[in-house]
Amino acid sequence: MLSVARRGLAHRGRMSLRMLSSSAAVTNPLLEPPTRLFPRFADVQADHVVPAMTERLALARSDMRALEERLEASPTSYRELADSLERIGELVGQPWGVINHLKGVQDSDPLREAHAKMQPEVVQFNTDISQSAV
Repeated sequence: MLSVARRGLAHRGRMSLRMLSSSAAVTNPLLEPPTRLFPRFADVQADHVVPAMTERLALARSDMRALEERLEASPTSYRELADSLERIGELVGQPWGVINHLKGVQDSDPLREAHAKMQPEVVQFNTDISQSAV
């Protein structure tokens, strides 16, 4: 169990290096690299949801296409495949989890609207991942 946690942190570290180049990460707490024990829930506003999820979904889709192309070119180990899929899923899952948590404990009309706007795209992303040839 501990090795899975360590491996997850390593993946988050790689993910965060790529995301740090985004200027949006400086102003949008949903885009911050997961280097803290807990996200900055108090700093997340409803107007952070759509930009953060749009950016993360685009990044995850791009990474998924790259993974599919890499696998078509040459086979890879199960471990590399599983690690890559976990990292790609976490790109979307981490901020979406924060959003869903806030929706459950501090719901508001603007948050509900932002969530409702992004939910079909998150569902479509997860459907695409599950139906991928990978």
